[in-house]
Amino acid sequence: MVVKVAFNGSLVSDEKLSAIMCFPTLKALDFHKSGITDAQLAEISKLPSLEELILNDTGTGDEGIRRLAASRSIRILLVERTKISDAALAHLSSMWQLERLDLEGDGIGDEPLGHLADLPNLTSLDLDRCAISDAGLTQLAGISTLTHLRLSHTRITDEGLAALERLKSLEYLTLEHCAISDAGMAHLAEIPTLTGLILSGTRVTDNGLAPLRSLKSLDFLAVDGCAISDAGVTHLCDMNSLQIVALTGTSVTSAGVASLRSMNPKLEGDWPEGTVPDDEDDPDDPE
Repeated sequence: MVVKVAFNGSLVSDEKLSAIMCFPTLKALDFHKSGITDAQLAEISKLPSLEELILNDTGTGDEGIRRLAASRSIRILLVERTKISDAALAHLSSMWQLERLDLEGDGIGDEPLGHLADLPNLTSLDLDRCAISDAGLTQLAGISTLTHLRLSHTRITDEGLAALERLKSLEYLTLEHCAISDAGMAHLAEIPTLTGLILSGTRVTDNGLAPLRSLKSLDFLAVDGCAISDAGVTHLCDMNSLQIVALTGTSVTSAGVASLRSMNPKLEGDWPEGTVPDDEDDPDDPE
């Protein structure tokens, strides 16, 4: 029984498409870097058991999404670095069964994000490298079901983070290389459900870590590439829920790492170079 087919960048001929349609039990299709056309997506939408569709790095456009929107089985849709625009989100809003939607690198702006509030089952949304600003976060605040949200390399600021306080189910948030600073951390501290927070390459400093101590469920924190020193590490020492921390590219010293690990011996991390003895066992090393 065939449940998954991957094209691995090859051309999708009409003959191949006809063969695919002969597998009613097909659950996953990967067209990454393939020649799938908008017209062919109309046929793909008819597969009754299809749950996962990958269209990354294809020529998929708004018309293709309009045709695909007839599907009532697709739960996971990855449409990264394609030709879709704001218009595609209006079509996606009818796919009520969607649980995960990845739009990284697409030509998506702020206003159409409001359409995604019509998706009652959406829990994971990737908007990395989209043209999203603070106005877009106001639209996203209406998606109360979100648990995972990726906003790295976007134009959001500290002020915009206030809207995320309304996402009461949010567990994982990435803000890598956004123009946010210590001022925005007070807003993130108002999301008690957070378990993972990526702040790599932002303007967060030692002072910005203090508000994060209120996040009692946070187990993964990445501040690599930020202006963090041993003074900032002191704010992390009493965060007993932390399991993994990323501190590479910071000013944290061996003393800072030692103090952090003494308070939390099970803590794993990406430590600044030279702060952990070379002969210490790597927690990811099977040896």
